[in-house]
Amino acid sequence: MTLLTLNNLSVRRGQCPVVDDVSLKINRHELVGLIGPNGAGKTTLLKAALGLIEHTGNSSIAKLSLKERSLTAAWMPQEREINWPISVLETIKLGQLSPSINLDKDKIINDALNRTGLTNYRERISTELSGGEQARVLLARALAQNTPLILADEPIAGLDPATQLTTMKMFGDLAKEGKGVLISLHDLNLAATFCTKIIMLDKGQLYAVGNPAKIMTDGNLEKVFNIRAYHARTDKGIICQPIEVLSHSY
Repeated sequence: MTLLTLNNLSVRRGQCPVVDDVSLKINRHELVGLIGPNGAGKTTLLKAALGLIEHTGNSSIAKLSLKERSLTAAWMPQEREINWPISVLETIKLGQLSPSINLDKDKIINDALNRTGLTNYRERISTELSGGEQARVLLARALAQNTPLILADEPIAGLDPATQLTTMKMFGDLAKEGKGVLISLHDLNLAATFCTKIIMLDKGQLYAVGNPAKIMTDGNLEKVFNIRAYHARTDKGIICQPIEVLSHSY
């Protein structure tokens, strides 16, 4: 089942196309990694898909009412700072302000706490946590929204390696359970290992879409990222570890 469809989506800043004529689909059971160098348009694409910024073309979510959007997609932005000195539990409950029907909200909250490793943090004050811990709280808040689709902008940035791995595994588990997950990433190795599909952007355009083995090739990485990578297949998935910059671009 398709959860998000983009048709010829474009975003311009003045005359400059930040996202240029992108068409794609996100389905249930997919963990999709959105990759590309800085300035490729990843954050802009995510925001336009949700209808948070002006765009041309079509997004199946952006055209929904605000209520329908809140029941369809949860959003974790790149900005992670929590400004209200309330408990972790109360912060996560903010994800349930949108009306839901016939749901056990306490069970959903407890599941979000458990998935993000925050069960023992529920009474802690959110503003007193570290940056990485606050990121997990905001991720739990998005999970508490209990939507079929989750969009997250660099959700593992600033997390320690163990938490990055557990977070990516959590996203993978959610996809296996039937959700669709679209996340922007800078860690190409984690994208290759955990994602079922890769969307590669370059200069605002859709450069390539497909499974990691098809997309994370030497040619694509050289063209889009200006790097060479070490590739291997393991029982844990594909390894794609950048090892060399091919030429100086500045």
